[in-house]
Amino acid sequence: MGAPVVFHTGENVGHPEVSQYNDPKHIVEIAKKYPKLSVVITHYFWPKIEYCYEVTKNTPNIYFELAGTADKEVLKKSGGVEKMRKILEMTVRDRPDKVIFGSDWPLCMIQDHIQLVKSLNIPIEHKENIFWRNAVKLYKLGSLNV
Repeated sequence: MGAPVVFHTGENVGHPEVSQYNDPKHIVEIAKKYPKLSVVITHYFWPKIEYCYEVTKNTPNIYFELAGTADKEVLKKSGGVEKMRKILEMTVRDRPDKVIFGSDWPLCMIQDHIQLVKSLNIPIEHKENIFWRNAVKLYKLGSLNV
């Protein structure tokens, strides 16, 4: 059908046992079985963001949606803002067209998520890709000027 599939990942506050079911290793299996399918991982499987990067880095049809990644609790449990920046910068360098903006509003502060993306040490073009271009392409919003 040409539509992406989105997986909610990461720690489920109050129910941490749920994360065994949204582990990126399972998502990679699906992405490899269906290489034409666009697969979106939300929340970067926090707090295990390094693990998520390593497990998914060789799977080209996986995208990352950044909702929640700038939330104070997520940053604290994931190793801090510097660690989050490092992982996101590596991801963007590897796949600049596979990272899309998300905020988890109203649960998280949208301005914190905007600031996180702006603070990344990546070219401005990649930041613009994150903020809108990648989503336009992924979700086939072709009437917008890409």
